[in-house]
Amino acid sequence: MRQISKRLGKQAPEEHDLVTLYPHCFPDDGAEVARNQGSCGSCWAFASASSAMASLCISSTDAALYSPEDRFEISVQQIMSCNSDQVGCEGGWASSGADALSHGIVKERDATYLCGGGDPLNHFYEDAGGSCEHYPWGSTCQASSLAVPNWNIDGASRVIGEADMMALIALGNALYVRFDVYDSFWSLGVGSIYRGPAGSVSGGHAVTAVGYGVEQGVKYWNLQNSWGVDYQVNGFFKYERGINLGGIEEGAVVLNVWVTDGREVVCSDTDAGATDLYGDGCGAYSDNIDWCGKYDDSDFHSTDQCCGCGGGAYTVENDYTPAPLVVTPGPCSDTSGSATDPYGDTCADYAANPGWCGKYDDNDFQSSSMCCGCGGGYRR
Repeated sequence: MRQISKRLGKQAPEEHDLVTLYPHCFPDDGAEVARNQGSCGSCWAFASASSAMASLCISSTDAALYSPEDRFEISVQQIMSCNSDQVGCEGGWASSGADALSHGIVKERDATYLCGGGDPLNHFYEDAGGSCEHYPWGSTCQASSLAVPNWNIDGASRVIGEADMMALIALGNALYVRFDVYDSFWSLGVGSIYRGPAGSVSGGHAVTAVGYGVEQGVKYWNLQNSWGVDYQVNGFFKYERGINLGGIEEGAVVLNVWVTDGREVVCSDTDAGATDLYGDGCGAYSDNIDWCGKYDDSDFHSTDQCCGCGGGAYTVENDYTPAPLVVTPGPCSDTSGSATDPYGDTCADYAANPGWCGKYDDNDFQSSSMCCGCGGGYRR
C-alpha cells in the first residue's frame, strides 16, 4: 500500500463536508446511503465500500445514481468473498478491501449482503452465525462476471495525520478510518461530538470519513457508520478531530477510485528526470516502495517527488462545480433524547428560554447542536 506522508500542495479549508457539497451523492441528507452490518464484524468491508462509493459518485454522479433518490452501492458481500486475505465477519483491513475491489467493483444490488442478521451494536460479542462464520462468508466471488466496466481502482494509499486527511477530503475523496472503541462511545448523545476516551476498549471499528468541521470551538470529523439509519443522525456521527482520539489519525486510507471519463484525483511524479544513487527514478519506486527514503541524493528526494512514496503533485482532472441542491427545510426535531443540562432542563425549556443557549451545556447535553430553539436539532 502506498503512503501519503506530506501535505498535498495547498492548505485545506477549515471546514469541508462532502455530504453538503455533493448532496446528490448523499440523498435524503445521507439517510439513503446508510448501511447496516448486523452482528457480523464486517465494518472494514463497509468502510471500504462506502468510502469508495462516495468517491465514485463525486467522480461521476451520472454513473453512480440509479435515480436522484437512489445511489448505487458497492457490494460488501463481494469484498468479503473476493479478498485474498479471506477476512470477513471477524474483522479485516482497508488493504483487504482494495485487494477485493481490484478483481472488479460490483454493485450491491447485483450481489447483496448475506450476513446482516443481528444487532450491529452487539457485533463485538455476537457471531454472525451459519455460513457467515467462515470464508467465503455465505457466498462466492463473482467479481469477474459482475464488475461494473467503467468503475476503476488503482490500489489504496495510507494517509497519516490530520492535515493530510483534511487535504484528501478537500480534494473530493471519502476516507476509510478506524479507531479504538471505548466504553464511553456507547453513550454518545445524539448529535454530540464524541470526545472520550473513558473505560475499557471493546475493540477496533472502521467507518467512512466524509467531512470535517468545527462546532463550539471543538474540531470534529463527520463519519458515516455502518450501524443502520437510526444510529445517531441518519447513520452519521461526529468525532473529535486533531488529537488522534482512539488512533483515528494514525492510518486513514484512501481507495484510489474513479469513473472512466469522470472526475479523477491524479498524482504526478515531480522527479523531472532525476534519479537516485543507482540511476532509478520515481517509476521504479512505484514498484518498490520499500526503497522510499533509502537511496536519495542531492537532486532526488523520493518522499517529496514520487507518488509511490507519498510525494508528487496532486491535480484534479475533469473537475466540475457541483450544482446546488435546493431543499425546502422540514420541521425541526430536537436530538437531545432524554439528556438534560446540569439543572435538569431539556430542549423544550431552552425553546422557551433562548438566552440559556450555550451557557449550561455538559458532556451529554449540547444545546446549540441538539436543540431547535438554539439553532441545532435536525431538519428533514
